[in-house]
Amino acid sequence: GGGGRGSSPGSASSAKGDRKSPGLKNPLKKLDLKEQQLRQQDKQQLLRVKRGVRVIEEEAEDDEEKPIEEDEDLEDEKSPKPHQDEVEIGVIDVNARDATGKTPLHYAADESELMPCLSFLVDEVKVSLNLKDKDGNSPLHIAAIKGNRQGMKKLFEAGADPLLTNKNGDTAADVCQGEVADWFKSVVREEALKKLHSNGPSRVNLLLDLKDEVDKMKKCVSALQDKLDHKSTINAQLRTRVAQLEEHQANEKRENERLRDSLFIVENSLRRLKGDESKILEEAHLVYTHALKLSKGRGGVEKDPKGAFHGFVKAATDGHTQAMYHLGICYENGFGVTKDIKQAFKWYKSGALHGDCRAQTEVGYFYRYGMGVEKDDVKAVHWYIRAAEGGHAVAQYNLGLKFLNGQGVELSKQKGIHWLRRAAKQKDRDAQKKLAKMGISVY
Repeated sequence: GGGGRGSSPGSASSAKGDRKSPGLKNPLKKLDLKEQQLRQQDKQQLLRVKRGVRVIEEEAEDDEEKPIEEDEDLEDEKSPKPHQDEVEIGVIDVNARDATGKTPLHYAADESELMPCLSFLVDEVKVSLNLKDKDGNSPLHIAAIKGNRQGMKKLFEAGADPLLTNKNGDTAADVCQGEVADWFKSVVREEALKKLHSNGPSRVNLLLDLKDEVDKMKKCVSALQDKLDHKSTINAQLRTRVAQLEEHQANEKRENERLRDSLFIVENSLRRLKGDESKILEEAHLVYTHALKLSKGRGGVEKDPKGAFHGFVKAATDGHTQAMYHLGICYENGFGVTKDIKQAFKWYKSGALHGDCRAQTEVGYFYRYGMGVEKDDVKAVHWYIRAAEGGHAVAQYNLGLKFLNGQGVELSKQKGIHWLRRAAKQKDRDAQKKLAKMGISVY
């Protein structure tokens, strides 16, 4: 009767009834033990990556889990496969990028304190070493910028490409500073030499073959350069010869023009001998007038420098004084004919001898500056006097300066002022300014 249902929990019959499922005092004890075992297997797998590696830990309690007897040796228990509600530890997409394009390896390379994390990612997880962020920087660039020498060495030895460039075209060696840059360049150089030696004789032979090819190419380039130099010399000689021929042609052209003018003069002289001179001068004046129109494009005719020149030649050879003066202008300025200062002086002199004041002034000017004739101030004064006495204002001004300066004539201030006043009265502005500067009135 003492074993009924109403017995107290502490009675003997209670020990023979339904038992409560014996549970762990701490429901996560099994998970903690599992974590300890994983830590013992590889402690580095539980490192949390600062800003990069995402680690998922889900802890849950299974109410229906089979009870573990209290007398079981938990230390010797085999670790069962984790249930979906138990902890799952794993790394998801270690090459994932954030908004800046950086991977976990970029952040691990950012600080030397994260060297264990960087080693874990490189050695255990096998992340990609050469991914670039939005600025084109690889993890090796980041380590170089931060001066993380250990990180640079680790990444380089693991196979990171030191020749990758960022958006600025810089390699990791370019963004290094100071001693770190020198060190990294020496590391890259030494590693390249090691790889060269490790490749064996075939690699060395290949380099030697390449060197031979380069030497051959250099010889070919040198030979081509010699040919180009020779060709340049020939071209220079040809250019010189062409210039000589062009000059010869120009001389022949000028000579032909002189011969044509001379022949025209002879023909007109013969015509004058046979005919009435007054009639010839009358015709010459008509020719001169038409040539003057052609020279300025007036009187209903188009401007024609060559036609004007030939008209002046015809009129001048027929004895037209003004035509002689204009023919001198044509030769002096290359108007309708090749410029020829000596021919200009010749025709100015012809006009001067026939009494043209403008031509006389030009002859004096040519003697003054030695244009087409030897310089001679005395002869210059002679022709200035003839033109000045004929009333030419420019000649009067020039003659006044000659007397004031004593050039080609005895110095005479009185005569100088006299000729300047005569020029000023004809509205010659240079003469008026000169007198004003001297404080002398025109009258």
